[in-house]
Amino acid sequence: MMCREVLWPIGFDRDISSSVFHVNVFRWIPSFLFLCAICCAQPATLPSRSTIRFYVPDEYGRPAPYSVHEFYASGLAMTSYTHFFRGMEAQGIPCGRYRYTLVRTDLPAPKLTTINGTLVVRLPEHWVSVAPPGVFRITPEGKEAIVDFHDEPTTIRGSFQPKPALPGRSWIRVYGPGLAGPREAALNSDGQFTLYEMVPGWHIVALVNDGRPIQADPVFIPDGRPAKDVQLQFKAEALLGTRGR
Repeated sequence: MMCREVLWPIGFDRDISSSVFHVNVFRWIPSFLFLCAICCAQPATLPSRSTIRFYVPDEYGRPAPYSVHEFYASGLAMTSYTHFFRGMEAQGIPCGRYRYTLVRTDLPAPKLTTINGTLVVRLPEHWVSVAPPGVFRITPEGKEAIVDFHDEPTTIRGSFQPKPALPGRSWIRVYGPGLAGPREAALNSDGQFTLYEMVPGWHIVALVNDGRPIQADPVFIPDGRPAKDVQLQFKAEALLGTRGR
């Protein structure tokens, strides 16, 4: 068999053609790798089922006697999953958007204390803490009665010992199940603060410095009109000493 020599056109340099070929190949390598990454990438898998736990605290932070009355998908089909619940917990709820109704179990016909809401299920577990629409009492006749704490407000005078020596601006932020939202109060140079119209029960008092929470303490506020004094221990000195490390 005879081997023929490839004849290149006159004036065409073989070395030049080889270098041009290599340049074109290397130029397309990044695009090729990018396409491979797109083809091989797998989307993040979402859980198909979830565990739901509802929690309704009373004004003292204790669990109130509630149960799930309705829990159904908020689409056109409105499929009910209420039968999945045992008390306030259910397992195997498909991901999606739902509407729920929680009712008290110690009343024959609850109305004012009924809680309605929506929930988007997209995680393996959902802990749903829901505040009641108000502060209620159950009368001896078994009826709902609204309690208005603003008729007898409780004032809290608090202080930190030792006095916090913090740079910048510091203030107090309070969280509680009976509050519509967090309450805030200024912290003066002596480490003292005052909170007005506080509802009785357990609260979390957080010391905030320049927007950063420094420490948090549980505080119980009793019933009654007279102002209450609360003294808290400043425990964040060790933490502040390592802030710059």
